[in-house]
Amino acid sequence: MERAGKTLAFLRFPFNHTGDTKSKYDTIAAFLAGRGYSVATCTIDTSDYIFNDAYLRILAANDRVAAQKLRDEYVAYTSAEIDYYAALNKQVLGYEPPEVMLLHDNRLNAGYHR
Repeated sequence: MERAGKTLAFLRFPFNHTGDTKSKYDTIAAFLAGRGYSVATCTIDTSDYIFNDAYLRILAANDRVAAQKLRDEYVAYTSAEIDYYAALNKQVLGYEPPEVMLLHDNRLNAGYHR
């Protein structure tokens, strides 16, 4: 990042666990802000890392049929999550705000294409 002239500006809480109380969240957010960081927004987390773990095992077994099935299931699950949060936001907020979906840099996401 330094070579690109960029600095780290965001922190995402591990597993998006932001604390079990608003006070804990606020304390950490203030700590981060004091050091020039912001809490990274994440509104949709599909737990893609769990799918990726299974995907890597399937690839190691060289099972192309199972790999394709897992990729298809992952996309279907992700689509259902997006639809769920869109509908929930519309119900609760009355509109669909922009979403930020967490995607990990992993073999499943990197290798998926249609």
